[in-house]
Amino acid sequence: QYLNFPDLTSQNFFIFFKELFLMYKDISFDGIALDEMGYPWHSNFNFNSSSYLDWNNSPVYGKSFEDKYYERYKSEYKKDLFYTFSLQANDSRRKRAINRYYEFLRLSVIEVENFFYQNGKDYFGQECFIGVHPTWFAIEEVDNTPEIWKNGIDWFEVKRDYGFTDEIMIMPVRFGLMHK
Repeated sequence: QYLNFPDLTSQNFFIFFKELFLMYKDISFDGIALDEMGYPWHSNFNFNSSSYLDWNNSPVYGKSFEDKYYERYKSEYKKDLFYTFSLQANDSRRKRAINRYYEFLRLSVIEVENFFYQNGKDYFGQECFIGVHPTWFAIEEVDNTPEIWKNGIDWFEVKRDYGFTDEIMIMPVRFGLMHK
């Protein structure tokens, strides 16, 4: 199914943020925040265990995403998707495709969050704090919750003044963010 959502790898996404910052530039903010950045899930997602597993089978696609994926890995994204879903679990091509996909998601979200941080400081001043909530839910009842891969677990790779979690986030993550 196709969902209308912004391609986080598209220059249009970065242009949107710049235009948004420019619109509010004359306001003296103490801080700005970005909450739950990442790629969306499939439209039937309902927060139960089976829904999380379905989510893992709903890869992201966008033209810019595909182009930048090829630029980075010199591999066709659609071919890697095919490997992900059609090869045996122990096939090295499948493992490589899955690892590249999740790495690319993580790197894409890191780029957006770092862009948000730097431009937030540039537009609103160095004293303006930047808070980012980089995850959605972490459900302990589901082994290897696929949700954490949607934004790539970028807690320690993105500059932020305040990192925060909410909902039912597990304590080790909060402890790690506190040390960040």
